[in-house]
Amino acid sequence: MKPTNNHINYIELKSKNIATTKEFYSNCFDWEFTDYGPTYTSFSMPD
Repeated sequence: MKPTNNHINYIELKSKNIATTKEFYSNCFDWEFTDYGPTYTSFSMPD
């Protein structure tokens, strides 16, 4: 995805249960996740 100006390109969401949060957003928006240790993950939209 090509970066553009005047658009949100980074957001952090706080979660008490990362596994449940990942499942919710995967089911709702087809987001794909990359884990960076047990307490941090990032998401991307499929191409």
